[in-house]
Amino acid sequence: MNRWALGRRSVPELEREAARIADEIARHPLASDAFTRAQSIIDQARASGARLSSGSSAAADVEARLAADGLPSLSEIGRLQVSGLRGWARLHRDQRRVREELRRRGSGDRAPG
Repeated sequence: MNRWALGRRSVPELEREAARIADEIARHPLASDAFTRAQSIIDQARASGARLSSGSSAAADVEARLAADGLPSLSEIGRLQVSGLRGWARLHRDQRRVREELRRRGSGDRAPG
């Protein structure tokens, strides 16, 4: 989204754009329940000092827990992160730009998300 084009849009158009972006973020694979639950398990393991390098016993423990919960494996999580990060960042950048434009116009309190 061209940030300069935002200035030509009406407030209702910007609000619709903010809602569309919020919906896309909610439907993005990196926002999925399975991904966030798997990431939580990985974060817990790292917080306890586990090193999740390939072949480590900590990685095997995390893989087992992910599999038991029906969640994506460590390698699937990595692929999701690599393939989805660019779109995720773009959506959040666009969301920030739309919100800033709505705030600039005094309509930020109605912006979804």
